[in-house]
Amino acid sequence: MSAELTCRYSEDAVAARGEAAEFLLSDPVNHNMAMTLLAERVANSATIDGRYWWVLDRDEVLGFAVQSPFDRVALVLAPSRVPALALVSNAPVDISLPGVLGELSSAAAFAKAWAEKRGVDARPKGRQRIYEATEVIDPPSPAGESRTKVIPTCCLHGWPNPLLRWAKAAVLKDQEFSLVSGHKK
Repeated sequence: MSAELTCRYSEDAVAARGEAAEFLLSDPVNHNMAMTLLAERVANSATIDGRYWWVLDRDEVLGFAVQSPFDRVALVLAPSRVPALALVSNAPVDISLPGVLGELSSAAAFAKAWAEKRGVDARPKGRQRIYEATEVIDPPSPAGESRTKVIPTCCLHGWPNPLLRWAKAAVLKDQEFSLVSGHKK
């Protein structure tokens, strides 16, 4: 990593995808949300706005942030080694950012740099995690066998349910009726 990082900012989803695609695809599990938001914005660029930042070391993208829609939290995808100030350095001053979501150290550094540059407060609001299932384990089968529910004739008297009235009419004498099979026992 060189000492001179640069940051680019755009409101063009197509340009952001063109620049950051290789970086985003390098870790599709952790970058899934950003890739999904970006794909939706590219497909619907006429109706859904977005703001995009990416940090470069020469021509290699090292970090990416997206804010879309504007009233929601920005998603930051940047390794901890990328200075957070690089992500906010190229943002227009009049942008409102209600919060940041991302890997803890990156999100905290981004929020701190944003707050210092804008002269606003930043404080933690909550934490979220991404969990990865590495192995699927089938649950154990329940013990026993399936059986048909049998309703004794005495339970059918006075019930307003049409199915139970029909069942009551189908029961002859003191026989039981199976609601599953629909046959007399």
